[in-house]
Amino acid sequence: KNHELLSIIETDNNQTIGYLWLYVFPRMEKQGFIYDFVIQKEYRGVGYGKASLGALEDYARKLGVENLSLHVFTHNAVAVALYKKMGYEVTSMNMSKQISNK
Repeated sequence: KNHELLSIIETDNNQTIGYLWLYVFPRMEKQGFIYDFVIQKEYRGVGYGKASLGALEDYARKLGVENLSLHVFTHNAVAVALYKKMGYEVTSMNMSKQISNK
């Protein structure tokens, strides 16, 4: 009910080139979470990510969302750079420990 799966369309060819998955928290007013954001490899690096994320933010604002969060792996340097460029900030940290004897 509170999930929004949005296609990213390349308008010159009317071709789907990716998608965004937004969740709006029903019990946490004005909070949204970007579960997934994918752009096909051949369309990366030319501005579709920035434009799509900006459009998602506008859409979320219209839904009453005031704060968006997401998870990104630190090794995904391109995504980290995009999110930072768009004003996203690091707000938490995951930790792990290898406990097997492998």
